[in-house]
Amino acid sequence: MLKVLSNTLRKYAKSPFILLFFLLLLLFQMVLVPMVQGKLEASSGGTSLVDLLFSYSPETAYTMVGSYGDLGRALYITFTSTADMIYPVVYSIFFSLLLTWLLHRGFKSESKWQILNVIPFGAMIFDWLENANLLILLSQFPSRTSGVAEFSSICTTLKWGFGALSIFVVLLGFVKALSNGFKKR
Repeated sequence: MLKVLSNTLRKYAKSPFILLFFLLLLLFQMVLVPMVQGKLEASSGGTSLVDLLFSYSPETAYTMVGSYGDLGRALYITFTSTADMIYPVVYSIFFSLLLTWLLHRGFKSESKWQILNVIPFGAMIFDWLENANLLILLSQFPSRTSGVAEFSSICTTLKWGFGALSIFVVLLGFVKALSNGFKKR
């Protein structure tokens, strides 16, 4: 399945697609997320989004969720169940296409390194799991399920871990592609 995904990405790793997903990524990062974050911080006295933390204890999660108030929790639920389900798709496709483009210029097409273009989808999967758990925390508040909060934190940490790994591989791919003059191998 990963090989099929990797090969499919090869078909679309062209400048127009990479640019499209880069622009969509910018829309999320520079407009949607800051807008929601600003509204949430205004309604909570400065508390940010839980999923922007690297990890957190159940107590931290519930303290943050409690500080949002009813309107803040409703906003967070709406954002998480809509835009924050699409955002992981956008950043995963962008980074995967970019990786595919770079890896094909840094390594031979039959190289085992080519499969690294699917790493960003790990971040997407854990982001979705994190979102599902945060929706439970937000919608069931003030009831507490520490197991859900703990699993949410694990997913958050893994999301950031796959994100960092993706950026590392982008840098590696860039260095290798640069050393090859950005020519397809």
